[in-house]
Amino acid sequence: NDAEDILDDLKTAYANVAAAKAALDEALANAQIASDNVTDAKATADEAKQALDEAKAAYDDAKDKLDSNDLSRATEEVAKAGEQVMEGVVTGGTGTQAALYSGDTGCSFGCLGCGDCVEACQFGALSMDPETGLPVVDESKCTACGACVKTCPKAIIELRKKGPRGMREYVSCVNKDKGPAAKKACAAACIGCGICAKTCTHGAIVLENNVAYIDPDKCKLCRECEAMCPTGAIHGVNFPKPLDKDAVKARIQERQKKAREAAAAAAEAAKVAAAPVPAEGNNELKKEENNG
Repeated sequence: NDAEDILDDLKTAYANVAAAKAALDEALANAQIASDNVTDAKATADEAKQALDEAKAAYDDAKDKLDSNDLSRATEEVAKAGEQVMEGVVTGGTGTQAALYSGDTGCSFGCLGCGDCVEACQFGALSMDPETGLPVVDESKCTACGACVKTCPKAIIELRKKGPRGMREYVSCVNKDKGPAAKKACAAACIGCGICAKTCTHGAIVLENNVAYIDPDKCKLCRECEAMCPTGAIHGVNFPKPLDKDAVKARIQERQKKAREAAAAAAEAAKVAAAPVPAEGNNELKKEENNG
């Protein structure tokens, strides 16, 4: 009869509530392990759990209505409970998405393409590229207010100095996985090989958590790191001429060659300086022997 069907619906709704809560608990555990944005993810998960609690309350209310034989009201309450479960779990906010979803690129550290940064910008400096699904910055409108930095659920937006005439170098990757895993997720990922850090003669590049970072205060904009990066993870912005990688690599090789030659000459000089000098008395004795 109708009452039994409604009761079955209630049982199904309750089971969905329990499953959704289990999914949230698992999402929170994964966020604590895999995300640097744990605080925001947990806050959003708490909001989703609140929605689940409201769904449970709606279920209890529906059950009371069923006990009172108010079948039409009970049916409405079951539907409401289902909607709240979906709202709490599926659309619980970008914090929950950040914990559960890696975005269209498949990189767990990458942009979700949710557009929160665009909505947060009050100056129209951000827009979503329809082809890539990624945000694009209009430097002429950006005021460096930091609103986009604060709202990004993946915490991957960074404010950097513009540099002379707007020129700058940066690593367009925040993937902290080791090389093979990062390269599998994205062909242009930083693989933590350290070639850029070894190439830089200004100490502007550090390697931490398998990702290279360029210090804008130390960078001299020589573009050698960009030329040597094997994956193309390093980008130059607003330079007047395209990068001639072959010319830059030739310059680096010539410098390294001169450095090796200088090191060899220094080692030879040190070897000569360390050689024992014959005593003066021994020289006189040899002269007498020769005269005799």
